[in-house]
Amino acid sequence: MNHPTVPMLRTFLRSLSVADAGLLLHLLECPRCTRRAWKELSPRPMRRRPGEPRLPELPESGETSGAREKPPQAAGSAVAAAALCRGLAEERREEQRFEEALALLERSAALYARAVQLSEQAAVLGDLASLHLELRQDEDALAAFERVLALGAPAPDPGLAAGSSRGIAGRLAALGDPLEARRLLASLRERLGRRRAVHQRLDLTRSEGLLAAYTRQEHQAESLFRNAWAGYLRAGLAGHAALAVTDLVALLVRQGRAAALRDLAAEVQRSFRGRDLPQAVPAAFDRLLPALESGQVSVELLAEIALDLARDLAAPAPSAA
Repeated sequence: MNHPTVPMLRTFLRSLSVADAGLLLHLLECPRCTRRAWKELSPRPMRRRPGEPRLPELPESGETSGAREKPPQAAGSAVAAAALCRGLAEERREEQRFEEALALLERSAALYARAVQLSEQAAVLGDLASLHLELRQDEDALAAFERVLALGAPAPDPGLAAGSSRGIAGRLAALGDPLEARRLLASLRERLGRRRAVHQRLDLTRSEGLLAAYTRQEHQAESLFRNAWAGYLRAGLAGHAALAVTDLVALLVRQGRAAALRDLAAEVQRSFRGRDLPQAVPAAFDRLLPALESGQVSVELLAEIALDLARDLAAPAPSAA
């Protein structure tokens, strides 16, 4: 069989029901079920295409004795299936087949979790929350945001410097109703209550600052960014503190406050001096501090720094040998 064209693939994917899409995604992930499917399609058992490698045998049930790491190809299959599922969800959303879109987003989030792609999982959960908000399902949207916060440090929002709208604050700002957005964020804080871990409390503070910045409440945003910065440092989350610094820099750049930028350079150096910093933070400050000292920070440079920081913080730590 020849490879399908893009129009053929598009037509096929749009024709699937949510159940069929789930079955297709399962077949992509499970060699055993793929083998069984080929048995049904082939006139002779286990007939393979010319040059096709034999699929590995998998146990029918249970795990083999001893701990097993997930094979890299298994994680890759889960990521590919998660991306397909997310794309299908967008198609269903455009077609106003909302229940199918919600189910596909849940499936995508689960697949990214299986592949330990927490940043992508957070983005899909944000999509899920946005769709619930679109459908006026506030409680479900808040539940999805809680799941984003539960992912914690490995799923950072690039924030104001990167012009990111994929975090909690960006999703709420997209409602176009600042009062409603602030109400929902306050409800999220109430829902978490005393169950909040330290990183959740700080992520909420930063989200409040981002929402204030997106809704042009600059004075409040500056105060909240500074609170998040100090809190992250106290908690030993220096990379996230650096992201809060980029939020503050972006705010000052937007206001044209060159003198405040120059003062901030010295403040940043004092704040981070003598601390155990992840490699990404000194690399970021090597690029940021000279620009701050000049009082002129390029928006493009600042966006690159924030995106690089978020990417490095989201990368899984290397396993111990």
